[in-house]
Amino acid sequence: MRWMTLVALLLPILVGGTFLFQVLPAAQSRGNLVYHYNIYLGIDDVRTWWWVLALPLTWFTLTLADVVVAYGMYRNDSHLSVALVSFAVAWGLPWAGALFYLSLFNL
Repeated sequence: MRWMTLVALLLPILVGGTFLFQVLPAAQSRGNLVYHYNIYLGIDDVRTWWWVLALPLTWFTLTLADVVVAYGMYRNDSHLSVALVSFAVAWGLPWAGALFYLSLFNL
């Protein structure tokens, strides 16, 4: 449980930090950020540069809330706690993929 918690919390910090390190300077210099790409329509959502913070902070906040709930329920139901932390690690992979592709569009 401790190792999964560590992985669940380090994943958004490292991936989100890498995303911000790559995209933030480019977004600030241009003044905008490609926020969504659709294979049928192309770029369909462009926002101001400060939106670059929204996805990494949302990911970290949701993961932190999940870990807090998991550790709060550990005494009553340890299996549920392990499952919650496992889900936090598992949903980190689609988040990481989304941030990776968003960084490709914004560089």
